[in-house]
Amino acid sequence: MNELRHVTIVGAGIVGVCCARFLQRAGLQVTVVDRGEPGKGTSFGNMGMLCAIEHALPLPSTAVLKNVPRMLIDPGSPLAIRWRYLPRLMPWLVRFVANAPESTRMRNARSLASLMKDTLSAYGTILEGSDAAAYVRRRGSLDVYRNESTFAAEAGERARLRELGATVEELNVDEIKQLEPNVSRDFRYGAYFPDCGHTLDPYRLTNALADDVRAAGGQFVRAEVLGMDVGDDGVSRLLTDADPISIEAMVLATGAWSGPLAAALGSRVPLDTERGYHTVLQGVDAGIQRPVGDGEANLGLTQMVDGLRIGGTVELASLDAPADYARATRFYERGRALIPGLPATDKVEISQWMGFRPTLPDYLPALGRSPYHRNVWFAFAHQHLGLSLAARTGELIACLIRGDEPGIDMTPFRIDRF
Repeated sequence: MNELRHVTIVGAGIVGVCCARFLQRAGLQVTVVDRGEPGKGTSFGNMGMLCAIEHALPLPSTAVLKNVPRMLIDPGSPLAIRWRYLPRLMPWLVRFVANAPESTRMRNARSLASLMKDTLSAYGTILEGSDAAAYVRRRGSLDVYRNESTFAAEAGERARLRELGATVEELNVDEIKQLEPNVSRDFRYGAYFPDCGHTLDPYRLTNALADDVRAAGGQFVRAEVLGMDVGDDGVSRLLTDADPISIEAMVLATGAWSGPLAAALGSRVPLDTERGYHTVLQGVDAGIQRPVGDGEANLGLTQMVDGLRIGGTVELASLDAPADYARATRFYERGRALIPGLPATDKVEISQWMGFRPTLPDYLPALGRSPYHRNVWFAFAHQHLGLSLAARTGELIACLIRGDEPGIDMTPFRIDRF
């Protein structure tokens, strides 16, 4: 497609914005279409981590399967499944189980690691000379544990990460204190991942990159894509709730809402959502320098511009199920156990949020060209790693659209793999 001049990206989250920015760097004009403002969807509320290989192990595992009965009973468990949603979720869960055996999980992990090893370098490319760089830090991340037994039980996971190429440093209580003095001394065991980065505000980061897109001549259109006109040469128009939009080529990057549009393009995928929650203690500075996780409570804390963000856990439920903000409320007391100096609930303004993580059952994204339409590419289903993989995804999508060799095997990410 050497004659291609313009690409339309459907989706203005961090993935879509990064795709736009890399396509501009490749010499193409771009338009980004979304029903909402840039970064206002799932990109708004994540925990801000820019993960490298240390987060390349997919969730499906034999260990998780052993805990499923407890998850169904305990709504406060780190991974919860709503009973009412279980029948609709069963086809996805069957595929999830099929990806849990060790050999399958590690094969998927190696594929994911091939993407994640360059996450920070890809961000470095588009952050150079950008105001967005002010919102990014590279200080690693830290997981801490109270109990030696729990920390020892995670040794196998740390060994798997090292096998994939991650750097993992095991810390004692004094070494934890040197990194994060405000963490409670009840947490005596730690795993430090020095290659991780984070953002001080994912929404501001996305908007600053969107400003870069505009400054380079890109356009943002507020409209909801309802369908497409498809001919022998691929998609020719997007049908929206406003005016139709003629296109030369398109990238579908609408996260959890990508399934119906992908199906309309002939590519049905078993896409579902992991609902994530956070609580923000507005104006609170916890004095932590990097994301800190409670490895036993599956809870994370990240210091943001506007306050301390506390989040974690996974809830499997539909896009239209009402939010269960009791999950976010539980974060607060658990966060106070991690950082004892946090103010009491009646002394601070608290905000809560819920968002949708788009997830395929093998925990690999859908990346690459449509098998049916020569001018369509897919870039969605990044599960917990949308922020982390956004720049790398944009880099690869621009490479594929240019017709260049991506440098990694893209086969595991093809949309028709199921």
